[in-house]
Amino acid sequence: MLERAFDEVSAAALAGGELVAIFPEGKITSDGELCPFRPGISRILERNAVPVIPVALSGLWGSIFSETRRPATGNHGRRDPSDGSP
Repeated sequence: MLERAFDEVSAAALAGGELVAIFPEGKITSDGELCPFRPGISRILERNAVPVIPVALSGLWGSIFSETRRPATGNHGRRDPSDGSP
């Protein structure tokens, strides 16, 4: 599945001049700290010599998109009435 994703990014998106945004950590942080970067960006750049523009998302820790109140379950912000959280 990962190889197919790299193929799609390379052939369909970057070769077609599209912008591709990736999160180099490969996962949502469990504690708000930066996680080690995964090698995906290097693998993409081996196939396509394209510019890389670093972007930071800040102020999200504590929002419904972070993991401050619940484990990473795929709930994506839908409140569970049984957990007592707002």
